[in-house]
Formats: sequence, C-alpha cells, structure tokens
Amino acid sequence: MRRLAFIVPVVVFLAIAAVMAVGLGRDPKVLPSMLIGKPLPVFNLPDVRGATGGRGLASSDFQGKPGLINVFASWCVSCRIEHPFLMRLK
Repeated sequence: MRRLAFIVPVVVFLAIAAVMAVGLGRDPKVLPSMLIGKPLPVFNLPDVRGATGGRGLASSDFQGKPGLINVFASWCVSCRIEHPFLMRLK
C-alpha cells in the first residue's frame, strides 16, 4: 500500500509534465482554423441601434476587399487589450 501511495503521485506528475512539455514545443502564434481562406458566409444584419432607415451590415459590404472580423466580448480580457490596436488598424 505504501508503494502505491508513492507511485500514483509520481505517475500523475509525470503525465502532467509530459502534457506541458508537448505544449512548450508548439508555436503559440499558429492558430488552426477551418475558416481561414474560406469565403464569408452571406448575412444581412439590421442596424444595432434599431434606427429607422439605419444602415446595417451585410456580407456584400466586404465584397472584393480583404477583411478581418473580430468577435468582441466585454468580459474577455484579451479582447479588451487588443481592441485599441484594432481601432488604430481600422
């Protein structure tokens, strides 16, 4: 029983260390996505403010132009950090 109490934590530690070692070997700049290089889906959204006659956003607004779509969440810390950069990029 004593041997098992020693072996189990060691095996768990080695498993966690192996997973972390694999993670350290990966490039953090590579973000695999199935959507890169694919056409933008067709959409037609109304004006956010709900104004009458307001111009919304449609997929046709991006026709023939390179674009970057950022999904922003107010609770997302990294979204808040990158927001000023994306506004300058705009």
